[in-house]
Amino acid sequence: MKQIYTLIISLIIFIFGSRLHALPGAGESYPLAQPGVKLIYTLDKKNPPASVVRQLELSAGAVEKEDGKNYQWLQLKGTKVNKEQFTVWILTAKYPSADLKSAQKEIKRYIIETSSFVPLEFVDAGSGGTVLPNTGVWEYLLPRSSAESD
Repeated sequence: MKQIYTLIISLIIFIFGSRLHALPGAGESYPLAQPGVKLIYTLDKKNPPASVVRQLELSAGAVEKEDGKNYQWLQLKGTKVNKEQFTVWILTAKYPSADLKSAQKEIKRYIIETSSFVPLEFVDAGSGGTVLPNTGVWEYLLPRSSAESD
């Protein structure tokens, strides 16, 4: 559990260092973007239901090298109209595919935190691999271009 808290503190330091408007092109040293780059999506609708997400922040975090390959932390933070928050941290080799099987190969770690719970990492007890949501939500979890092709 101490490792998760250390990781979270490190992520917060890297993620909140900059407030740019768009993710620059990924490179070999940064699979997603320069650490600290952030996109913010805000719902512009009057009086939405309390359970609706009003704001999403997508941030690039620290880079980690594993097995000779660069992976980078991606943080998705959502704030609902009722002020509840959730955060998803993903350690990935590239922006995660909308296709669950492809994303499973790209992602090394998947952690979720909600307003009322400590962060939970999803790991397969048998293989030690990352477990991603398979209830149909995966393809809608992260912002995507309407013309995205995997």
